[in-house]
Amino acid sequence: MRPAFAFLFNLVTTAGFFYLVYYLYQVITRRFSFENRSFQQAGVRVDYANQTISIGNSTYAVSEVVSVRSVVRPTPVGEQVAVNIEVANLAKPVHVIVIIGKPNADSFTRKLTTALRKAGGPRFNQMGVV
Repeated sequence: MRPAFAFLFNLVTTAGFFYLVYYLYQVITRRFSFENRSFQQAGVRVDYANQTISIGNSTYAVSEVVSVRSVVRPTPVGEQVAVNIEVANLAKPVHVIVIIGKPNADSFTRKLTTALRKAGGPRFNQMGVV
């Protein structure tokens, strides 16, 4: 083998191995660490035991969530799909989570409302309102 090819081959296989180890670590920690204690996706975490929802750096009680809605906004390029999480907080009442694709936003909304209900939060109707 040529030295340059051998170097690239070693680099690619080493990077692939570390990616595989990282991927397996992520799968194992998600499956065994948080499955029964919380829901986490798209920067939102619902903790069942503490009955809290964390959105970015903000944490609220699940009873403070007023509504969860998926919203489609037109943009010059196309459409932007977002999930609006409305909480009873005067400082920041609406948290916007941008999701790629309308089916993904609807799925995330359903999972989030189920997680909130499991954590002792409000029951939402199909429109995402209490």
